[in-house]
Amino acid sequence: GGVKFCSSTTICAIMVQSIDGKPIGQSRHLLLKMATQAQNTGERLEKAVAGSVGTFVLLSAGRGPVITLGSPTSQPTRLWLSGDDAKAPSLIVPLKNGTWEAELKDGVFSFLCDTPGIVAKWRGKRIGIRD
Repeated sequence: GGVKFCSSTTICAIMVQSIDGKPIGQSRHLLLKMATQAQNTGERLEKAVAGSVGTFVLLSAGRGPVITLGSPTSQPTRLWLSGDDAKAPSLIVPLKNGTWEAELKDGVFSFLCDTPGIVAKWRGKRIGIRD
């Protein structure tokens, strides 16, 4: 428990997992991940006609690589974890759409993102990334 988030990405899932079995606010080993909509390169959809089972019809499945439409944003995803100052988010990622993952292990924070140039902040400090 004790996780809140706010994102300008309308379709997303966020996961926070304590690896050492401790409550999230006390854990020294956390995994965090955000995934958003994804599509194949060249995938084409068309709006389905009224009364159809689905909202869209797949015209072309396309092929890899998968793209997530990530882009920098001034309205970042913010994540608050229990045990942290309730006013300040624990993690800030200035990304709309896209996918990122992070690991906190014994005070060392690592961050990976599928969108080049995204620099996140962990507890107020800029964190290095590998594109």
